[in-house]
Amino acid sequence: MRSRFARLWSKDRRRAKRHAALPLVAYYWGAVSSEPHQVRDIGVDGMYLATEDRWYPNTLIKMTLTRSDKAKVEPDRSIAVTARVLRAGTDGVGFAFILPSSMQAVDADSDFHQQADLKTVKAFLARLQADSGYIVAE
Repeated sequence: MRSRFARLWSKDRRRAKRHAALPLVAYYWGAVSSEPHQVRDIGVDGMYLATEDRWYPNTLIKMTLTRSDKAKVEPDRSIAVTARVLRAGTDGVGFAFILPSSMQAVDADSDFHQQADLKTVKAFLARLQADSGYIVAE
């Protein structure tokens, strides 16, 4: 009971646990080109990305999450997500994932075409957990 009250007053309002030091980078298109940016921590709801770029809160960014520990030819090495800017820190930006339903993820007419849904993100993080030994909570 005490931890519930402590969480209410905490500045960290994440719904899912986040885990750091994973072999994961994100690519998004900047002004010139796409460069890998280290994912500092991640959970099924969102992530914190180490970057010098800053966006306004609620800006939607399409990006690709890529495992840096897998060969480029591996088919499950990357997933595409849309993320909403939540906050900016001194060393990066916090994002919440905007995940379509499973039906939208495969619908060619959807704005989320080829974007990962919640099931896909969970499976991607579970494989990352199994391969790296880190626990990624749901």
